[in-house]
Amino acid sequence: MPDVVLTDIDIARTEAFIDGDFLAAYDGQTFETIDPSTGRTLTAVSACNAADVDAAVSAARRSVKAGSWSRPLPAQRRATLVRFADLLESDGDELAALDCIDAGQPIDQYTETKTVWISCS
Repeated sequence: MPDVVLTDIDIARTEAFIDGDFLAAYDGQTFETIDPSTGRTLTAVSACNAADVDAAVSAARRSVKAGSWSRPLPAQRRATLVRFADLLESDGDELAALDCIDAGQPIDQYTETKTVWISCS
């Protein structure tokens, strides 16, 4: 297993990603994400509500109407998806470790979790 520091986790973004931007919940509310195996708070994330969902759905509808995904040729869409998969794979160690911690999963299942992350990409 690669060296993964599980005690000092730097979670860079905790806001909702809506319309190309990271945004706090409209009402500013957050909730704590807890490591169930230790009870330790990992971070506080935006507690989105109906207004946030409405904004996300509206943004998605605008994007669909603009054709930003349907207009590019299939090869261009494929290249975008392959790039996304490459990013998932390159950060697979960190994503798998975070997933284990968030679920309270024993770290000995880390390799299995990483394999699932990469196979999904």
